[in-house]
Amino acid sequence: MGASEQANLLLVVCTARNGVRVILMDLETFKVIEQESLTGSKNLMEVALADDGKLALLVFETEAVVLALPDFKVINRLSEKGAFLGGDFGEGSYIHFSIPAYSGSVDWAIWNYASNTYNEYPLERYAQYSRGAVLHPSRQLIGACWSAHQCGFLIHVAQPRDEQLHYFEFGEEVQRHEYEAYGLSFSADGSKIAYLTDPYVAGHDRTETLCVYGLDNPFECLFEMKLSDAAYRTVFLGSQLVLVWRRDRSVDVVDLVSSSSIHALQGEVQDLLAMHSTNEFVVAEGNLLKKMSVLNRELMPSAQAMATKFAEAYMQQHRALLSPVINE
Repeated sequence: MGASEQANLLLVVCTARNGVRVILMDLETFKVIEQESLTGSKNLMEVALADDGKLALLVFETEAVVLALPDFKVINRLSEKGAFLGGDFGEGSYIHFSIPAYSGSVDWAIWNYASNTYNEYPLERYAQYSRGAVLHPSRQLIGACWSAHQCGFLIHVAQPRDEQLHYFEFGEEVQRHEYEAYGLSFSADGSKIAYLTDPYVAGHDRTETLCVYGLDNPFECLFEMKLSDAAYRTVFLGSQLVLVWRRDRSVDVVDLVSSSSIHALQGEVQDLLAMHSTNEFVVAEGNLLKKMSVLNRELMPSAQAMATKFAEAYMQQHRALLSPVINE
C-alpha cells in the first residue's frame, strides 16, 4: 500500500494471475476511484505515492514503474538494473531505492525518471554490514543501519556530491553492543529514528530491543524496550508512537511517553502504513483493509513541512561532520 495524506488517496496493489491489480481509493472512505491491471510484473517489493497524489511508484524485485494517477498511464519503467528491495519518491523527479549488496547488506540507488539516468552508491557501514536503509520524510536525508558485533545508525545526505554519497561522522562511540540493527523508521517530523537490535549470540537470550534516538543527539538513547516476541520492522506514527511489526505478522503499538505496549492486531498483517495527520494507521489482512485509530495523541497535519525544516537545520548544524562514503 501507498498513501498521500495531502491528496487523501490510498493505493492498493494486489497479486493477480498475470501480474498485479492496482486499485486507487479514497483514503478516508476506502471507496474505489479507479483500478487497472498491469501484466508481466512480479514480486512486488514496495508501493509509494508522491506527496501530491499525482504519481505512483511500484517497485518490483527487478523493475520499477512510475504511473500517472488517476488514469494509471505509465510515465517510465526501469528494468534490467539488478534487484530492488524498496523505493520512494525523492525531491523533484528523483526516485530512491534500497538495493542488495554483498553478504545481505544494503546499498542505495537513485533514478531520475525524467532524464532516465540511474546510479548506484554504497552506504557507509564501517567496513561491516548494513541491514536496512530508508529515506527521511524530508526526502533530503537517508537513515542506514550498520552491524557486526556492535551496531548503530548513520545519517547520509540523499543528494550525491562529486558522484558520492556523504554521511555525518559523529564518531565510533555512537554505537550499541548488540550484534545487529535493522527495521528502521523516522518520526513524522523527522527528528527521531527507531530501529530494532538483536544480540544474536548463540546459547544466550536473543530478545530484541526497540531503540529510539534523536538525530541531533545520537550519543544518548531516548527510549528502549525489550520485546516479548521477534519483530522485523518499525513504523513511526507521529512522534510519540511506534508500531512494531512482529515476525508472526501481528502488530504492537508502543507509547514512548508512557513506556507501554499494546498488542493491537493479532491477525496476518500483510502491509501497514501510518497516517500522521489523523493519528490512524491502515493495515491489510488478507482481502480486508482496516483503519485503526489512536485516541488522545498529537495530530501532525504539517508533518512534511516540519521534517523539511528539521533536515535543513540538521544539515546546516552538522555540515562540518560530513564525510564521503568510500567505495569498499
